[in-house]
Amino acid sequence: MPQRSAERIAGFELELETNLAAMGSVGSRSARIWLRSPHVAPLKLRLRAAGFEARHELVLAPSDVTDHTHSLHYPADLEGAEALRPGTEYELRLEFDDGSELTLHFETAPEGTKPSEPFSIGVISCHQPFDPQGRLTQEATHFLDKLPEAFAEHGVKRVLLMGDQIYSDCPTTRSLFEEDYFRTVMDQGVRDIFDCTREEVRRLYQDRHRLFFSAPGFKRLQEAFPCYPILDDHEIRDNFGAATEHHGARFAAIKSGALDAFVDYQACRLEIPQVRTQRGYHFEWDYGPVAGFVMDLRSHKRNDGEKIQLFDSRQLHQLRAFLERNRETPVVVLGLSVPLVHIPDWMVGAAALMMGEQSDAADRWSYSKAHGARDELFELLCEHQANAPDQRLIIAGGDVHVGVAGLIHVDDTEQSSPRELRMYQLVSSAVSNLESPVRTWAASLLPLMKRGLSVASEDSRYASRFDLLGGIGAAKRNPVPELNAGLIRVDPAGDTLEVRVQLLAPGADGEIALVYSSGALG
Repeated sequence: MPQRSAERIAGFELELETNLAAMGSVGSRSARIWLRSPHVAPLKLRLRAAGFEARHELVLAPSDVTDHTHSLHYPADLEGAEALRPGTEYELRLEFDDGSELTLHFETAPEGTKPSEPFSIGVISCHQPFDPQGRLTQEATHFLDKLPEAFAEHGVKRVLLMGDQIYSDCPTTRSLFEEDYFRTVMDQGVRDIFDCTREEVRRLYQDRHRLFFSAPGFKRLQEAFPCYPILDDHEIRDNFGAATEHHGARFAAIKSGALDAFVDYQACRLEIPQVRTQRGYHFEWDYGPVAGFVMDLRSHKRNDGEKIQLFDSRQLHQLRAFLERNRETPVVVLGLSVPLVHIPDWMVGAAALMMGEQSDAADRWSYSKAHGARDELFELLCEHQANAPDQRLIIAGGDVHVGVAGLIHVDDTEQSSPRELRMYQLVSSAVSNLESPVRTWAASLLPLMKRGLSVASEDSRYASRFDLLGGIGAAKRNPVPELNAGLIRVDPAGDTLEVRVQLLAPGADGEIALVYSSGALG
């Protein structure tokens, strides 16, 4: 088994936090608390709100298998605890038996769909703040360090973590798949990660999670807001699932161990039935007039040589049921770790031909082998929009290291006089992963090249095209190639709601600025 460091991981200059905590799923009367600590015998909790205070104590058994991570449901797991109050701000203090404390903040969801105050949903992805020497740099972390305060200013109530919250393989000099580095974190006699057992991989990826979650800005963000995470490729390996070999025996222990660690540190904080069975990690969430479904596009991704499956029939069935239940919901957010629209089909095909199926090109919806999955999902969304034309449907994504807001126009060609349907796409990436200036510039051009092109295959009944959304006032930058974070802004306006998509990025003075805001979405 790999040797654990009490304070650091080989090759990185960041001290590991012993105690970590975060809020996960929060409803109107309950909440799930995630924590990592070996000092939980006992664990004391003090919950406060205006005019309310409750104290609880429980003993949690240390669990080396899960790296001492725990998931608690409030009130069900605490004897004598009462249900939470809807629409209430709470402070939760955790007191560990080593004398240390952590404080979490959250707000329960309001009951009903008519908010009294404006609020936002945050969207971020791609947290990789280390340079090639394993150091945190001001250039990579300055935006993330300031983000909790900026989110508070914009009334953020929930944060969607849209994938790549850790990187198993970056920086490349510290990759678990780089043999020289691997031998610094594994016992002698194990040549590379492909020789590891599932349990050894789980331990390595747990350490990776603990390392990335110890970055101060990311730690504070997860303490200050309920965070809802989904995995993407770097939680396993770059572009995992795009190549046929990823589902052979060589990768079996890597996939299973990596998913075990993802559950320990991320998925167990959500209300996902049978979370430890590796049957998928998609989930639902809601806040007032907003309902969300976040798809798992990675754990079931498989290239069989002819086509690429991105999700199984069970997940699609549950998405269909979610959309049916939420026809009357004012705002629906579909989370896709990889954006539905980003790179033209012809460009992806040419790049995949040149670079192979382990490249970024083959990991996109627009790759020819993924068209079946793309069209199946897109037609489901079109059918839903036809039945709920006044609903604002927003696709939220990450992954591509550029912030961009777009509009998908849809016409049903089988209707004699179709009403144009509209879907919106907000991509937010990256929050700390700096790219070279050339790659950043290139990424910012790709959404422009997609403008006006079809989203679905030529034989689809739905004629579609994608355009960049215009901005308002001084906030018109779209796309945004710098570090960025997305907002879905909801403002009550009489009996209606005004909904906008927005992007935050570093301003000229180094502070976080609103650099893009759409008008009210129609």
